[in-house]
Amino acid sequence: MGNLLEINPDGGERLRYDASDFPVRCVDGDLSHFPGYAAGCHWHNDFEILLANSGDLDYFVNGRIVSVLEGQAIFVNARRLHYGFSAKKQECLYFCTVFHPDIFGSPAMPTARYVSALSSDAMPDYLILTQEDCLQRLRNIRAISRQKEPGWELTILSEFCRLVGCLLTLTKTETPGKLPDVLWISLRQMVGFIQANYADPIRLEDIAAAGTVCRSKCCRLFQENMGTTPIRYLNRYRLEKARELLLSTDHPVTEISHSCGFESPGYFADQFRRMYGLSPREVRKGSAAGSLKRICD
Repeated sequence: MGNLLEINPDGGERLRYDASDFPVRCVDGDLSHFPGYAAGCHWHNDFEILLANSGDLDYFVNGRIVSVLEGQAIFVNARRLHYGFSAKKQECLYFCTVFHPDIFGSPAMPTARYVSALSSDAMPDYLILTQEDCLQRLRNIRAISRQKEPGWELTILSEFCRLVGCLLTLTKTETPGKLPDVLWISLRQMVGFIQANYADPIRLEDIAAAGTVCRSKCCRLFQENMGTTPIRYLNRYRLEKARELLLSTDHPVTEISHSCGFESPGYFADQFRRMYGLSPREVRKGSAAGSLKRICD
């Protein structure tokens, strides 16, 4: 969570990894980084594991909400809609790692076959990790990713292999996941459409068409499963992308507003302030000074 994202042809998010030739991303973060203490709902083809180092948080995974207590971790399977948040709007400091199945080699490799089995739609959507062996693997992965000593890729890969072994063992005692029904597939397609086309003009009809549902069913799917409307999700996603560009580029604010799908710079500035409590220029100045004020609703 919290890093720049790109979009795959299937609508899933493609993450910026720590190394271009090694699809692993490891980050330390804090939940107050996100407006309202809630990350944006998304999905990707990578596995995701988050360790709550200080404080608790909640996780939405494919329509279910689960609590992750301090000291626990959550594994989110590939291709599941998910996001972390705090219903109580309280801080949580976390370590998060995402890793793509490709790190385990070609499909003919034994490790890849195990990973393919883990990521199948019939496997659990998520696992809460409390076992010390799993948690220690995560702590090892964090330490290796921070130090990045020569050969760190081999060392961290060995930890991921052991971690996958732990996860496969846990799946034997968990209730198997159910195959995604047509409505879940529709919702994932609509979210992917927004993430891939947010820079262009988008109507409610366009979002519904991406999921091959009518407008009313589109709105109902978003409201019942994500707690928001399709258009509100679109606007929030656009604002998140704009904030990333403000903090990572020197592009003019007007150019950023247009590139993120806002036709009016004034409307963009108003919506940005409503979401972050600061104007786009104030966010950029705060970042440059190293003192960005994080204001959450």
